Amino acid sequence: MDQVLVQKASNIIEEIRTHQKTNADRLSGLDRQVEQMKKAVKMLSEASEKPVATVSGPDDALSLYVKKDGIQLVEQRKMIQTPNGTTPVTIKGLLDDEPVCEWQQDLQSIVEDRTLLRMMQRNPHTPRTDLKLYKHLLKAPRIIKPALEKAYSDSAGEGAEFIPDSFLPSMFESFKVRSSLADNFETIRGGIDSKTLLIPRLDKGGTPYLRGAVTDTSTLTKTTITSAQASLSIPSFATSMRIDTDAMEDSGIPILSALRTAISSDIRDGFEDCILNGDTTGAQDTLVSWNIRSRWSGTMGTTADHRRGFDGLRKEAFDRGTNVATATLSYDDLMTLRYEIGEQGYSDCMIVVSPEILVKYFFAMDELATLDKYGPNAVVLSGQVASVAGMPVVTSRFMGADMNAVGVYDNITTTRSGVVIVNRASYKIYERKSLQIQQQEEISVGAINLVANYRAIMATADAAATKNVSYQYLV
Repeated sequence: MDQVLVQKASNIIEEIRTHQKTNADRLSGLDRQVEQMKKAVKMLSEASEKPVATVSGPDDALSLYVKKDGIQLVEQRKMIQTPNGTTPVTIKGLLDDEPVCEWQQDLQSIVEDRTLLRMMQRNPHTPRTDLKLYKHLLKAPRIIKPALEKAYSDSAGEGAEFIPDSFLPSMFESFKVRSSLADNFETIRGGIDSKTLLIPRLDKGGTPYLRGAVTDTSTLTKTTITSAQASLSIPSFATSMRIDTDAMEDSGIPILSALRTAISSDIRDGFEDCILNGDTTGAQDTLVSWNIRSRWSGTMGTTADHRRGFDGLRKEAFDRGTNVATATLSYDDLMTLRYEIGEQGYSDCMIVVSPEILVKYFFAMDELATLDKYGPNAVVLSGQVASVAGMPVVTSRFMGADMNAVGVYDNITTTRSGVVIVNRASYKIYERKSLQIQQQEEISVGAINLVANYRAIMATADAAATKNVSYQYLV
């Protein structure tokens, strides 16, 4: 974690909290305090970003990609024989598998950049990136270099056109959506091969009874185990962009950086919005006019609205009967909200609030522990700014401050906000497909359409009656 950014954020937070605890008029300059709070949260999110890990495995592991007929570059579907019959499996290649060494990691990064740059050009021409790739391939480990030369050589014995004409854009699978509310939930990756995911659960186990003496001829009392399963339909979140095909490599480099930022931001923000405000029916809030914090553009409220991907935490609380209306928000009110989820509130709970609620109520609580009190070895969640009763307090700009007195958005009363307490162990993110980019050229208008897809859902396998999240509004 970047301690410099943490310290800067801590200073901002402490300044706001001092104002809230010492000024007679706590709400004076509230808008400025909220903006400063947003700035601090952004710093904390950036500070908690994990640097890309350096892979230092053995180069010999690259032999996995060397086949009899050459080298496997990308994912392939194959059939294998098992004791239960023939089973289809997916085998990753050199360019889309998790890297086993630093050379492979660097290769994937170069290929990813080259692929995206060539997507954006009418007549692909990327000499700088081609040369960079060429030089990197010349440094290939001995275990794989002969296979690479065979795969990439246009003229046997002469050398060395090591640059393939095209690569599949599946390299973008390695691009991760980071630093958001989603980072605070466990993500399940791999093994999800269909749109519908079935998660078995044990609703009720057996009951122990006292066993009789050895001479007792009666049999042991039997109990019935009750099981069930949760069925999850995994949605696909997508962002579509149009880029001029006349983009050249020199201008492509800054475009590449801007495009990465935009795609990451769109997918991340849309998924986080759904985590809090999702509703598959689209009936909870007036989605057609709800452009939360002016983040979105285009048509909202349709069946394609990203907030209809899955039910979010607010909707889950309404459905489970753990929604609470309270005009104030004190420490006691917060503990009452925690009590709503019963034994699920015992451990691993997280508080999610809007920046406005954090500044207006939380900073005035004596029970609030800010970052400077955690200690250097404390585990801090992404976006966490404080802690109350052992529960990390995380802010999200998608916890609206424009809802009505019953905790929903109706585009009429837009002056309320809310607080969510969720048991993190009960909710997980099931990721079927990490971020991918596809492209299609529009010759008639001279443009390239880029579409980013991310397939995941945040959900719980708990029964519908289980109280694992609570929502307080009217504050």
